[in-house]
Order: sequence, then structure tokens, then C-alpha cells
Amino acid sequence: MHLCNGVLNAGHTRDSYGPLASPWLALLALVLGLGLLSMLVCSAPAWGAASAPAADASSGHYLAQGLQSFQRGDFEQAVVSWSEAARRAEKAQQPKAQSVALTHLAQAYQALGHYRQAVQSLEAALALAQRAADRPQIAAVLGGLGNIAIATGPADKAAQLLREALRLAQELGDAGLASRILHNLGNLFMSQQKPQEALGIYRDVAVSATQAGTPAVAASALTHAAMAAVQSGHPQEAMTLLHNAWEQMQHVRPSHDKAYALVNMGLTYDDLRTVLIESANTLVLSASTAFNEAAKVAQVINDPRAAAYAWGYLGRLYAAEHRHQEALHLTQRAVLAAQRVYAPESLYQWQWQSGRLHHTLGDTGAAIAAYERAVETLQSIRYEMLSDYGKSRASFRAALGPVYFELVDLLLQRAAVVQERDQAATFLKKARDTVELFKAAELRDYFRDDCVDAARARILVLEDVSRTAAIVYPILPAGADGITGEPA
Repeated sequence: MHLCNGVLNAGHTRDSYGPLASPWLALLALVLGLGLLSMLVCSAPAWGAASAPAADASSGHYLAQGLQSFQRGDFEQAVVSWSEAARRAEKAQQPKAQSVALTHLAQAYQALGHYRQAVQSLEAALALAQRAADRPQIAAVLGGLGNIAIATGPADKAAQLLREALRLAQELGDAGLASRILHNLGNLFMSQQKPQEALGIYRDVAVSATQAGTPAVAASALTHAAMAAVQSGHPQEAMTLLHNAWEQMQHVRPSHDKAYALVNMGLTYDDLRTVLIESANTLVLSASTAFNEAAKVAQVINDPRAAAYAWGYLGRLYAAEHRHQEALHLTQRAVLAAQRVYAPESLYQWQWQSGRLHHTLGDTGAAIAAYERAVETLQSIRYEMLSDYGKSRASFRAALGPVYFELVDLLLQRAAVVQERDQAATFLKKARDTVELFKAAELRDYFRDDCVDAARARILVLEDVSRTAAIVYPILPAGADGITGEPA
């Protein structure tokens, strides 16, 4: 096993004003999943919370503290609290409490895009639950493992885990857990491009949640049903489902989950604009309202991650309406929010969007600077954090190549107009270096191994090959197919 291997499941791009992170970021399974989010921005419930035994006061305190941190989007602090809860439960020889703490810990890891750590926590929790013959906790942990497998694959493993978890939950008569697992099974169908099957599952979950008086679950299921309806070619049904989801959401208290669900609603309303042309104005207003509500909720609970998505997507909506200056202001707010907690899986998107907006507004210098910051963020990112939960995986080149190549295009344009030869050479070198950064990132994605960078660092710099040889370095325009940047 490599010591520094990484995974990339990148998001998608849709329009000329920045990337559209899929609505399937499951709490950035985020992202994150992320979701992030996939991480959806759909967030998994607190698996196993219902089966938590009475732990010692210190363990219970840290468990509750972690839940509070998680619900305001402070995943790093949730990791700290839940790790301490698990440690204290182990010290007190309370395996059930330890298993629950480890299950929650896995949620925080998943939200941060740390899938391997999440799986390790769940496997440890499963072993404890099995030794204690705690069937409800076994079902919950299997459901959590299946949920992660939707993001990481393979799909057949996700299906096996989720169906086993669902069987156990139904045998135990735990309707709430069964609904959550069933919801994730719908997410799996979506990842397999089976929206019609997913739509039926989401409808069932929404009905059950409404009857059980859990509006948050109902709203989430209805929103995902709307997404499935869009992909199934039923836009009118999708709009009805979204309106129903909005009504349910009015009964949900402010939380991290509510903020992301509202972002999801905004994205789906925005998606419908392209197919319900006659209702475009109404849908723009609905999307804007959802994003604004998400931003308000995020501010109430002090959740900068959620605020960054709300402002960023609202900025993209303004850009699509050609309100570029307002779009730039909102996008800059998104950048600041993402920087506040350093959420790189979100930050690079808004830096990229800022670059495009600056370019549209005619400020090439500011555009180049924003693009360079986006590329720098991508170089430091954990690629697991870009996992596109619940969607088929796009190639790195298709998903993130435009960030690099649009920057290259701007650098080449600047090199062509500057008067001084040294300045032109500087821009040309930056363009070539940007393509090299892309190639390194693409290799890292292909081999799923960050160690590729270390190997590439030992390759000779082109200028060191010869001081007198001419080097021809073809770079095709941004957006062209087959960009390789290979020296000839």
C-alpha cells in the first residue's frame, strides 16, 4: 500500500461562470462527499445515535459536543470531540458507547473527504457491535459503510452493504433507520444512472417521513426526488416535488443539514430553467430565494462552509443573468467564507468563478491572479474531498482541466500583447508551468497516488537539458481537445 495515495472524483462544469458542483455532495462526501458536497448537498443522519447506551458523563459530554460542532459545519472540531468520546468510552470499558462514538467520528471524516479514516472508524465500530451482538448498531454501521461506498465504489459493494443493513433494520422494526438506508439506496441508483428507480424510492421515503412527522427527512427526500424527476425527463413533476419540499422545509429548525438542503433546492430550481423555458423567470426567483435562505441559515448557525456554497451559487445565478458586478461581490463573499475555515473543495470553485467574472469585466490582471489562486488551491487539495457523491465519475481533464487551461489561455493572451520581451517570456513560462501542474495533477488522479508528484520532481527541468537547444512546447487554446503540453 502506498503511504501517500489519493483519490479524485471530480465535480462537473456547466456554464461559463464556473463549475457546478453536483447537487449530490453528501455532506461533502463532500463533498464532501462533499461532500461536499458530496457531501447533496445531502447529509447522512447520525447513524447509531438512537442506539447510544448511557455512557459515562465525560464520554457523553464529548459526544454531544461533537454533534453540536457537526451541525454547525465545524467538522474538524467534531473529529476532535468524537475521537475523545471514543477514547473515554474505551477507557471506561463501554464498547457500545465506543461503537456509537466511532460511527459518529466516521461521519465527520466523511464530511472532510477522509474516506479511508471513515471506513477504518466504521470497521472498528462494526467489530465492537458484533462482539456485543448489538444488531441495531450493526445495521447502522453497515448502512454507513454502504453510504461511503456510494462515493468511493464499487457500486456492487455499496448495494450489498445497504441491502444487508436494510434487511436488518426492517427485521428490527426500526422504521427511521430503514428510511435513511432506503434513501441512500436511492442515491446509489442515481449514481448508476437509474433515476426512475431512485424516484420511486425517494417518493416512498418522503411519504413515510411525512407520516412520521419528520419534515427534515421529508424535505430531503422530496428534493432528491425532484432531482431524479429532472433526470427522468419529468420536469413538471420535479417542480411540484420542489414546492412540496419547500413547504416541509418551513418546519425545520436552522441547522447545517437545512442549509445544505436549501442549497440543493436552489441548484435543482436552477437546473429546471433549461427545460421549463416558459417558467424561467419564476424558477430564477425560486433558486435565488433558496440560496438566500441557505445563506441566512448558515449565518444563524455560524457555518462558513454552507455560507460559501450559498453565496457562491447565488453569484453564479447573478452571472447567468449578466449581473456581473453583483455576481463578483457575492463570489468574493463565498471566497472569504471558504477561506475562513479553509474548505478547499469549495474555495477553488469560487476563486475560479472570480477569475471568470474578472475576465468578463475586462480586468485581465485580476482574472489571472484569481485563476492562479484557484490552481494553487487545487494543488494542495485532498482529491477525496472532490468526490462526486451519487454521480458517475467524470474524468479529471473534463472536470478540472478548464481551470488550468483557461489560465493558460489568459497568460498566452497577455504574453501576446506586452511590449517587453522579458515580460512576454515570463508569461509564456507561467503558461508552460501551469500545463505541467495540470499534467502532474492528472497523473496523480489517474494513478490515485500523490507520490507521483515526488517522482515528477526528480525529472530534469526542460531548461537544464541544454542551454543552446531550442525547445518547442505546443500548447493548444483553452477548451481544445487533446491538450497535452508535451515538449517536442
